[in-house]
Amino acid sequence: MYMFPWLGPWINNLTRLKKSMADMKIEVTELVRGLKETLNPQMCRGFVDSFLVRKQTLEESGNMDSLYHDNNLVFSITNLFSAGTDTTGTTLRWGLLLMAKYPHIQDQVQEEISRVIGSRQPLVEDRKNLPYTCSDP
Repeated sequence: MYMFPWLGPWINNLTRLKKSMADMKIEVTELVRGLKETLNPQMCRGFVDSFLVRKQTLEESGNMDSLYHDNNLVFSITNLFSAGTDTTGTTLRWGLLLMAKYPHIQDQVQEEISRVIGSRQPLVEDRKNLPYTCSDP
């Protein structure tokens, strides 16, 4: 580091990134552990349950050398979460940018949300009553 002082910020960022990744892996591992404890093969709640049921089926049939193992599950969940977070963040940034550039659209969206939802928490069912705000491309 003394030889290349300009590497300092890069190394600090890399260290922080590695710690964040390790923390996320711990969180996802805990999530998987909790879902394993409440697993019901007859009622899949989502991706993790489907993965665990498939893994269990393969292990019961004697196939212990498959891609269905805990490490692969943790990394798959992490990848899905990361991709979803990035996509959602980008969509929100563009939405905010467009609202800032076109205040009349912001006013229409605000009016529609206030009229349909008011001060309560929004529900998925509200989308059908928000044609301007939730228009699909």
